[in-house]
Amino acid sequence: MRRSTWTILGAAVLCLGIGLPVAAGRSTPEHDSNQFVPVSPSRMLDTRDGTGGTTGPIAADTSFDLQITGTPIGDPIVPVGAIAVVLNLTYVDGAGPGFITVWPHGEQRPLASSLNKVGAGPLGNMLTVKLGADGALSIFNQRSPAHFVADIAGYYLPSVAGAARQCQPGTFMSGLDADGNVMCAAPAAAPTAVALSQTCPAHSYVIAIDAAGAVRCAALEAHFTSTVTSIGFGTLGLGTETGFSDITVTNIGDGESGIISVTSDSSDFVASTGTCAGTSLAPGDTCTARVKFAPTVVGARSATLTIAGAASGTKLVPLIGTGATPMLVLVTPATLTPSYSGGAWYTMTVDVTNIGTIPATVGPNWSVGTIGWNDISCGSPLAPGATCSFLLHLFESTPGTYEYDVAVVPGIGPTRTFHLTFTRT
Repeated sequence: MRRSTWTILGAAVLCLGIGLPVAAGRSTPEHDSNQFVPVSPSRMLDTRDGTGGTTGPIAADTSFDLQITGTPIGDPIVPVGAIAVVLNLTYVDGAGPGFITVWPHGEQRPLASSLNKVGAGPLGNMLTVKLGADGALSIFNQRSPAHFVADIAGYYLPSVAGAARQCQPGTFMSGLDADGNVMCAAPAAAPTAVALSQTCPAHSYVIAIDAAGAVRCAALEAHFTSTVTSIGFGTLGLGTETGFSDITVTNIGDGESGIISVTSDSSDFVASTGTCAGTSLAPGDTCTARVKFAPTVVGARSATLTIAGAASGTKLVPLIGTGATPMLVLVTPATLTPSYSGGAWYTMTVDVTNIGTIPATVGPNWSVGTIGWNDISCGSPLAPGATCSFLLHLFESTPGTYEYDVAVVPGIGPTRTFHLTFTRT
């Protein structure tokens, strides 16, 4: 008895503003780098059970509000001083298509879509949204009813310089209250010539005059802004990975950053320094960091990409993606006994079923030695739950009993093998 092993290959188929002096020669950046505060994912809205203050499906073409600041989400509570929020918004039990818009409460609704509804859902999107003056968001649901769920991932606080600009001319920022609100005060005495002539330490500058009329100094620092505030990678099968996504970082501060590092706090997201490798960003300079998604666990995955300068400057970018079940291709011979087809050739039909959750492709037609195959209906990507068929061609010129192990190998997931025995008379 002769025994052969054959494999059918496949592939996967997806501060100031108050008139105070600033050091000569220093240019004030047009924008300040605000501080991102990540938090453990917490549910802030679920219209199915009333979390967030709204209960029941949201009717078509209506809006509702969601209070963010001062709302308990565990520890800590989002402070009143927060200026933006990062959250994952999901719709469920949708009754049809449409779009969803999220915007700062109290402002005019923009002509923009934050999430598009396709079918019943669930379908989500990670958003970074500015908060209204009262710390709330407004959410508009277009065209068809749906339930809404929102989980917070973090929030932004204003930079010190940005917060200080909230004070009126002639006053200075004296601190933040317990809720994160800026506190302002008037100086007790006018600045003296002696105070103004004080020299700040190296790599620092005059930022304000305190209540006693003395000079306050601040260090020259790098502040980073980036081309993206968060990245969603969608759904991907275990054992595969996306291409790299680029994040261009600009130093909008007034000091050197020091050598840049780029790290991820989850092995599901692979970070690369890209063009930032070995680079120290001077004010106005840019470089490009990179990150890709390579899920190792089934389900929703999240992480924070940290881009940091050795001396100063940090940018945090929330990441999200979903790991899916690997493709499992089940092979079922439709005919256990090959049929004679003339000469020394025998043929049999084999069915392949994708029992995974990701589309699969069964490999190209090929023929080697005494076994070959050609496609009947497996030429297109095989959807989850779908079945296709191909023909095996067996060539044996000498009478006898033959055995074959025929394997179908998807791009990812385990190989499925069936054993074939037939007799050539």
